[in-house]
Amino acid sequence: MTATVFLLSWQACVLLCLAMPRHCMDMLPGRRLNRLQQRGLQLLAALALLSAPVLAIQADGPGIGLACWLGILSLVIMAQALLLAWRPKWSLWGLAGSLPLLTVVQF
Repeated sequence: MTATVFLLSWQACVLLCLAMPRHCMDMLPGRRLNRLQQRGLQLLAALALLSAPVLAIQADGPGIGLACWLGILSLVIMAQALLLAWRPKWSLWGLAGSLPLLTVVQF
């Protein structure tokens, strides 16, 4: 379950970064998203970010689940910040790699 929470948090962070014009230009050079695409990415990120703590709470209970989710979220945000500063395109590879993994990881 922890892997699923990690992957959902990772996807949410990447989608939020893609919804921001500056990070989108870093990850996808020469590509600008319109307002509707940005809102769609923000909505998908919100859904992923809200479903991650729900899964953590179901797995470990409210006390441990929320603490576990916050710890995972901090690691994901730190990794995302370092990747955006160093190799922005690698975040997209992480997003593409996490999508098939979510189907393999058991809920």
